[in-house]
Amino acid sequence: KLWEGWPGRNRFCCFGSFLVPGKLFPSLTTFPMILTIVGVFCVAELPRLSEFWQVLVAVASGLLLLGAICGFLQAMAAEPGVQLRRSLLPALTLARDGRETALNLCRMYASISRPPGRPVEVEERKKAQANFAKEMVGKIEQMPCLEEDGELEDDEMARTVGKVEQFWDEVMNDQRLRHLKHCSTCQVRRFPRTSHCKICDNCVRDFDHHCYWIGNCVGARNHRSFVCFLISLVVLGWLFISVCVVDAVANTEYFKDGLLSIKSTKDKVLMGLVCAAAVLVVGILCCQALKWCRRNVFYTSQKANGQRRMQPSRRVERAQVVLQLLLA
Repeated sequence: KLWEGWPGRNRFCCFGSFLVPGKLFPSLTTFPMILTIVGVFCVAELPRLSEFWQVLVAVASGLLLLGAICGFLQAMAAEPGVQLRRSLLPALTLARDGRETALNLCRMYASISRPPGRPVEVEERKKAQANFAKEMVGKIEQMPCLEEDGELEDDEMARTVGKVEQFWDEVMNDQRLRHLKHCSTCQVRRFPRTSHCKICDNCVRDFDHHCYWIGNCVGARNHRSFVCFLISLVVLGWLFISVCVVDAVANTEYFKDGLLSIKSTKDKVLMGLVCAAAVLVVGILCCQALKWCRRNVFYTSQKANGQRRMQPSRRVERAQVVLQLLLA
């Protein structure tokens, strides 16, 4: 199995179904910290509320906590979109269970290929990509599928593996894929918006960043769950902050002549910490939303003359056309 000999720093468990962080700290402390904060709120603040607000806040907190836990576990245990290394491609191609994955990988390479030479029209490029995909798929389908290691003799197995190695060498060195960056560690042509994480030692598609609190990279396959985790945590934090502030204002002598006048140094420090925490949490969520919008809505990344540049997305262009028509 491929997951048993995975070369990266992450490890798989439960027959390859879940991903285990390479570094357990501080990812293992995230869940206890969340439960500790919720427990302190339920013990110290929740009994001070009326019966109606106790039920309402408890139900809302439980739903938000459940969403945060589900998002956290899915973002931590899900494979973030790792691009397979060159050393694993022969085994993936020859294995019956991995043949479809190898074919999909060839189709993905073909969909982003570019004919060598001068730029061509869109229709001509799509036709060239379709021919490239048929060429690679046809070569893979001619290779045998092996269910067990001892299914072929040693000499025949060596020849078969040699053919597969040669096939993938030709794919990685093909002129139609020369515009893609080459990863010196994974020995593959990286897909667009793919970066190599030095912490996990893997190439991750749509790489956003490596989050120490979940112990995993945030990429193509777990970005939504990570954002759901952040949103649930932000709303839960805002709920706790709002309840504490309203309780403090309503049950203490903070109001004087209708204006908020905090005189105690202790209360000023407490309110300052609450505001700082709120700004920090909202700032993290806004950064994630801005990164997603910049990558998927406002701009598209393209490479020209070996340099990466950002161009306005077609969605923005369409919105501008619609706005011009409405104004006209």
